[in-house]
Amino acid sequence: MFKSNTVEVTNLDKVDTLIGSNVVIEGKIKATGTIRLDCQTTGDIEGQGFIIGESGSVKSDIQCESIIIAGKVEGNVTAKDKVHIKATGTLIGDVEVGRMIIDEGAIFKGLCKMVGKTNIEKADGIEKDEKKK
Repeated sequence: MFKSNTVEVTNLDKVDTLIGSNVVIEGKIKATGTIRLDCQTTGDIEGQGFIIGESGSVKSDIQCESIIIAGKVEGNVTAKDKVHIKATGTLIGDVEVGRMIIDEGAIFKGLCKMVGKTNIEKADGIEKDEKKK
């Protein structure tokens, strides 16, 4: 229905690494490219793009360009570009992001802070318009 004119920073359509549901990771993950996590993970996560699959369960703070959450994330997420919580996804934690998409049926419990130059400019424009009234 609505189209976005922005270009995605990270291509989440191409998965560079897949970690399956029979894996448990404890410790820090630092990576480039897009990683799909269908496993149980604890520890900080840092990288370009992440997809948390439906069977994925992450108890970590995450720093990335973009992330798609179809599983469960417990921790704070900082994403320079986009956070997308799918209908099957759950995010319990605070988010600092440029753009956020929450599908119907998704669960988000936390605070969201929109950051980035374009969002600040839009907010300033709204405040100026409200002051004129």
